[in-house]
Amino acid sequence: FLQALQKLTDDCKRPAFAKTAIYRLPPRGGNKAIEGPSVRFVEAALRAWKNVSVQTSVTFEGPTERHIKVEVCDLEDNTSYDLAVVVKKTVERKKLRDGQDAIGERTNSYGEVVYIVEATDDEVQQKQGVLVSKAIRTTGLRLLPGDLVEAAVLQVYETLRDGAKANPLDEARKVADAFKADLKITAERLEKYLGHSVETCSPDEIVDLRLIYAAIKDGELKWAEIESSKGDGERAEAAAEKVGGVKEKIRAKRDEARTKKAEAKTEPPIVDVTAEPTGAPSKAAEADAADSMAQFNLP
Repeated sequence: FLQALQKLTDDCKRPAFAKTAIYRLPPRGGNKAIEGPSVRFVEAALRAWKNVSVQTSVTFEGPTERHIKVEVCDLEDNTSYDLAVVVKKTVERKKLRDGQDAIGERTNSYGEVVYIVEATDDEVQQKQGVLVSKAIRTTGLRLLPGDLVEAAVLQVYETLRDGAKANPLDEARKVADAFKADLKITAERLEKYLGHSVETCSPDEIVDLRLIYAAIKDGELKWAEIESSKGDGERAEAAAEKVGGVKEKIRAKRDEARTKKAEAKTEPPIVDVTAEPTGAPSKAAEADAADSMAQFNLP
């Protein structure tokens, strides 16, 4: 456990890893924001835990959908968890291309009519990759010890906050560049969400954007959903509050584990039983010897 914790904590101390280790979904329907370990985090945690097998197999192949079984197994204690994934071979489009036929249509949560069309092989493969990754994350989190994950998540938040506080302007620009390069989301759209310039972001807002970036990269949500949630509740303070209650508990567990490990390594003192006793015997020892002699009628 300690070796896995140390390796995973070291990963979480790296800013590049920490920026993609946690995702955040905005509040929906009056509920609180949802945060959790990302796919990249769970993959790193499984590598640190070692002796874990991840297997995927197709259990059904039809014209409209594909069923896949995802299994994560701890080879040391033979514990495994599996999850079934259904990959639909269709996608939704707001507009139809020339000559493209719609299989069906529906009204989305924004009140817009979208068309259901047949997906290409590349689109099916992309959907499969996202769904399988989510399934690995779900089953992996069931397999991994909870306190291991909590301690590592705490380190991720600390790394993100330290980076944001050290140079807020530089970090804010890096976040904006990442949104534009990877997600095609411009600084203007970020500023509309924030309500001010990207360059004036506070450290908490930078952390918030990092978590949202990871959520979009993992396929958890789209930027349109982020924009629609503006003004619905907490920002990055929720990220700190989520693990704030377990902070002392995690540190106490880590200290206790380190103490036990140190005690286990301590060799017991070697006593030379052949050595002559030194010093005068105590009064208690003399009394015990006298009782023994009297019991056996010894002079």
